[in-house]
Amino acid sequence: MSHATRKQADAPSMLERLRRILPLAGALLLLIGATVAVNWMQVEFAKQDEWQMQRVRIVGELRQVTVSEILEVLSVKNGQTLADVDMPALTDKVAMLPWIRSVELRRQFPGELVVSIVEREPWLRLNDNALVDAEGEAFMPRNVAAFAHLPQLQTDIGNLHLAQQEYGHANKALQPVGLSVAVLTLNARGALSLQLNNGVALMFGRNDWQPRLERFVSLFPGLSSEGQLPLYVDLRYDTGFAVAWPDKDTEKAPKTAGL
Repeated sequence: MSHATRKQADAPSMLERLRRILPLAGALLLLIGATVAVNWMQVEFAKQDEWQMQRVRIVGELRQVTVSEILEVLSVKNGQTLADVDMPALTDKVAMLPWIRSVELRRQFPGELVVSIVEREPWLRLNDNALVDAEGEAFMPRNVAAFAHLPQLQTDIGNLHLAQQEYGHANKALQPVGLSVAVLTLNARGALSLQLNNGVALMFGRNDWQPRLERFVSLFPGLSSEGQLPLYVDLRYDTGFAVAWPDKDTEKAPKTAGL
């Protein structure tokens, strides 16, 4: 058989092989494509599960703020994802709760919103409707009445910083005689008065109150030596002071004497 004749005989067999191979190759490509698609879908579904909101975790020591108050502000809804959470806006909303000193929100996968809370530490009362925290900032919680045991500042908000300073100075000066400030009043004219933890009231006026308080401290042991405390001590004088004592008979009308 010639070379040309052999080629003609081989041609149909090669075509036949191609016909058999092509369907198998196509099926293999379809199988590979389907496997890739399934794997991609599995990854995407896993990502969706991670972003789906599953829980809110509140971190921090809560003494005044309740979990329900925080959740009410967050207003997390069923079906919401972590991507839907407007972190800056929610942070600002939680921070507006009166007892919140600081708040931080963060996403933690899978599906968790973490809210870190630091509460304010109450230090003083401000007038009858507010508190001052340990950082010196005023705030207005609903339960001010529960903190009647705290010392009180009576002043307007514009004088708050000065009133805090005077409160600290007065307490330091009173330490040698074991006294402390229960109420400090600083009025709009700048006049200062104190009510001490033993009930005695001190009046200073507007000028040079610290030397006058030192004068009171130096003479206080003599004032209290007979077991009776004065109602108030008027220290608005340049030298000396006036004392009002309870009336021994009626215990109502004070007697005032200049010393």
